[in-house]
Amino acid sequence: MPGGNATVVTFINIVLISILFSLLVFLTGSIFTACGFHFTWNYFQMVIFNTPNSTDRIKTALFKTSYISQDIYLNGGGFGPEGSLLSTVIFAVIIALILIVYGKKLRLNETL
Repeated sequence: MPGGNATVVTFINIVLISILFSLLVFLTGSIFTACGFHFTWNYFQMVIFNTPNSTDRIKTALFKTSYISQDIYLNGGGFGPEGSLLSTVIFAVIIALILIVYGKKLRLNETL
């Protein structure tokens, strides 16, 4: 597990985001879609909101954030938001939506 702040939820989220990035590459035919998504996530996480990104944190950011709750499963703790249960839900919902939309496209192509 990367970093000293990793948890089981962190590992699950890394697997989910890997599936999401793979689906994006598969559906668009370009790795740059996944790269753009990853870059945007990291940029907002570190530069805009100053939250940890896989335990890394920069000194200055547009906003200063602090945790209201100390529950590491709620906010990801020292690993950052990508280690939270909220991210687990968001990643799972996005994957499900992509699969639903892609499945509809497949069925539409079969009838033509």
